[in-house]
Amino acid sequence: MKKTLLTICFAMAAVCGMAQTQTIYNEKIVVDIDGQSTDSIPAVINVTTNADGTCDFTLKNFHLIQDESDIAVGNISVKGVKMTADGKVTAISTNQTIKIENGDDESVAYWLGPDLGDVPVVLSGIFCADHLYASLDIDMTELLGQSIKVAVGNKEVTAVTTVKANAGTTAAAAYTLSGVRVNKAQAKGLYIVGGKKVIK
Repeated sequence: MKKTLLTICFAMAAVCGMAQTQTIYNEKIVVDIDGQSTDSIPAVINVTTNADGTCDFTLKNFHLIQDESDIAVGNISVKGVKMTADGKVTAISTNQTIKIENGDDESVAYWLGPDLGDVPVVLSGIFCADHLYASLDIDMTELLGQSIKVAVGNKEVTAVTTVKANAGTTAAAAYTLSGVRVNKAQAKGLYIVGGKKVIK
């Protein structure tokens, strides 16, 4: 009996140790297809942090909308993405080949993604408790003759805060929108500082 209870306790401890945390982000995305950008459209992105220090990034029910065409692609899931935490902000980056899955929207009869086979993707970005800013490059040149870039979180997502540099103050770590940490946001542009968008 003691052996059985001990086995159950170890099993429960193992399950707790492998706990995952899922955050759902409702952001806007802009899709660039061969240099032509779409309007900003709403999107749902799930980020699941894993116990091994990686995360799983999923862009749900992705559609390619260009001119009059609307192609239902599916769920773009990138798993085992490297995370680097710095205070309240976590940077993510990976370069891998994935298979796009069917979307969850039952009103869509056909999802193109599963028929595309292996798809090379490059993902980089930053997330915090409230927002996600990321760049997702999907190389479909061999399959569809197209290069697709998805920008998650843009200028319309949140109010952009203007900050003035004050002498004698210590600045928080600053990141570019692609997730690269910079020492100081000296050049004019849009940065992520303390989990918020900052324009200089």
